[in-house]
Amino acid sequence: MLGTEDTFFLLPEYRKGRNAIAFYKVIEEEFIKRGVVEAGMTAKLSNPAACKILKYLGYQEVSMQYSKHLAAEFTRTPEKEMV
Repeated sequence: MLGTEDTFFLLPEYRKGRNAIAFYKVIEEEFIKRGVVEAGMTAKLSNPAACKILKYLGYQEVSMQYSKHLAAEFTRTPEKEMV
């Protein structure tokens, strides 16, 4: 079974010391309890600290994920409906 996170967020006042590492380890422990054998985590390229932590914990880059914010660019109106 593969486990993935949705979103992790630590408030700025908790981003000190090893809090983030401890947070990831709690998630991993829960995955193990639930029978997960492979974990997938994501980190934004704009967050090098998260990337560094994941590599420290043994995670490897396996793909590139792309995203696009559509709310401002694509508002459906009757004349824009896809056929």
